[in-house]
Amino acid sequence: MKYRAGLALLVLSASASVVSSRARAGARHEPREAPPFESAQQNGQADALRASHDGPAAENLRRTVQVLASDAFEGRLLGSEGSRAAARYMAAQFELLGLEPLGAEGTFLAPVQLVQRRFTAPPVLRLGLADGGLVTLRPGLDFGVFPNGVPEAQGVLSLVSAATEEELRDVAASDVALALLAAPARARRWLDAPELAERRPKVVLESGGARQGRPLEAGPFGPMAPTIEGDGAVRIALYGEHAAALEAGAYRSVEFQPNLSLEPVSDSNVVGLLRGVGTPERPALAEEALVVSAHRDHIGPQPIGRAGATESDQIANGADDDASGCAVALELARCLAAEPRLARSVVFVLVTGEESGMFGSKDYVARPAWPIERTVLNLNLEMLGMPDPLSLDEGGTSRPWLTGFERSTLGEALVGLGLAVVPDPRPRMNFFLRSDNVSFARVGIVAHTLSSGGDNPHYHQVRDEWHTLDYLHMARCAEVALGALRAVGSGTLTPVWREGEPRLGR
Repeated sequence: MKYRAGLALLVLSASASVVSSRARAGARHEPREAPPFESAQQNGQADALRASHDGPAAENLRRTVQVLASDAFEGRLLGSEGSRAAARYMAAQFELLGLEPLGAEGTFLAPVQLVQRRFTAPPVLRLGLADGGLVTLRPGLDFGVFPNGVPEAQGVLSLVSAATEEELRDVAASDVALALLAAPARARRWLDAPELAERRPKVVLESGGARQGRPLEAGPFGPMAPTIEGDGAVRIALYGEHAAALEAGAYRSVEFQPNLSLEPVSDSNVVGLLRGVGTPERPALAEEALVVSAHRDHIGPQPIGRAGATESDQIANGADDDASGCAVALELARCLAAEPRLARSVVFVLVTGEESGMFGSKDYVARPAWPIERTVLNLNLEMLGMPDPLSLDEGGTSRPWLTGFERSTLGEALVGLGLAVVPDPRPRMNFFLRSDNVSFARVGIVAHTLSSGGDNPHYHQVRDEWHTLDYLHMARCAEVALGALRAVGSGTLTPVWREGEPRLGR
């Protein structure tokens, strides 16, 4: 069964975000509460966003999470229309706050170009018998396709077989298909031998055992990536009776048509700026920037039985992961926009593709909206929606933690300023390397993630919904982040790596 959900189509006008939604036929989940998709001007949101403030507001955080984690955005899967609509929604919020656009062509959207392999039709595999007959195998059920890039060889190839490394060296050629009759892991190492580089077979058959696979249909195949590299070879695993027949030497030829192509995938980071003003003594501080980041993508609809998906609810909404971080970023932008400008500039970037490989943050540091050499800090915001029982203070009040606390001078400086932030209580889980801050750290920027998400039982589950979060806790986390931005943004604090850091290999 294919999943189809409602989707909000967001249209930017000159002065407001107009959000509309239209349910698609066959929707499998009714939202618990319809998100407020009327015009921002109509509901007074523009005035509220620009108003003076007493600090981060739990109600603002709830409102943003309720929208981003609604079914309307279909779980914000990278490259989906739901993800693109969520980007347009957040761009509209940046516009309402008066941020400067740092995206393409004067917008807040910075495209992230990706590609994905796609079956234009199910792959075709026919195996020739000794008597000249052909056996047509069912894609997915009788055979699985494991390409290295996009397969190059197709059509009819004679089939040679090898059970030992010596036999492989004797029969390997680029214009034949190879039946590997040894243990697959060991046999694949044989194929990697440098002396076979010019005559490595483009199609390799091996036994996949007695199990039967799942049907392969037209559509996306494998993860998205900036590029799909490989030598064009393909490994084909035969299942069930066909695996046994391969091992018995029943087949003589292979006719393979992969029907696999590369297609572009479009998605965007959302990037806005609050420009700094420097100080009379240090006007050049305005040319330095802090980057506040959070990832706005999630994992999208899930098959029934996976991640808690049921007939009534298949959308993994990603409220804590990471609509919470995006909501805190937006609230920080609101607070700072209502105050006198900081000395240093602040870049807000809501990245896509974290769940698939941190593609959005990698793209940002490769094509930064603000020069890397003049970026003094990345404060990444990830999973701030629920208190962590390991980071409560003596009175039981929740506190966020900073990944890689000991790696730079930032954490201790914030504690010295009286901000309620603590070291990551689960260092063995290595959260420092598992969020978008690491993309910034790789290019030398002091970069940490502020989080409290080490104990969320709803992580990557359909039940990660907006109503499960603690918005007062989120507001406390936002207060810590705001204090950090004010301190670094004023120029009185410039964090540096401790000696030998960031040591990303460990």
